[in-house]
Amino acid sequence: MRIFLITILIALIPISSLFIVNETVRNQNKPSGSLFNGAKRINGGLKLKHKCTWACHEGFEVIHCRKNHIKYLNRFDDIIFSGYRFITISLDASGNYYVANILVFVVFLPLFILIMLIKTLQVTYKIKEIQKRKYARSI
Repeated sequence: MRIFLITILIALIPISSLFIVNETVRNQNKPSGSLFNGAKRINGGLKLKHKCTWACHEGFEVIHCRKNHIKYLNRFDDIIFSGYRFITISLDASGNYYVANILVFVVFLPLFILIMLIKTLQVTYKIKEIQKRKYARSI
């Protein structure tokens, strides 16, 4: 029961943090007037030098973003952006980018992480039990 509660807490803390940060930032930024699928974008369709917007990433190209917003990852740019490009092109190739994005990053990846976390906690608990038994036999 204790492991179950710890697992639930570990799962809920990052998710709730994500919602808190997202809603806080969303309330601080005004919609730009740019529409995407009928909804107003917070960071609109203009490429800005001082801030990354959705326009930096349209068409799976991030050249504007790389030139103006990335200052500290120069050695790793190619690795990071080739990974970014691979993921976005793969999601787009699924036929429905938005549904695939939600399924992969909101459902499957967190579920996989939660399952791995549960397994890790179970193994840790078993190791502690074995150590207790071994210690008890040695006395």
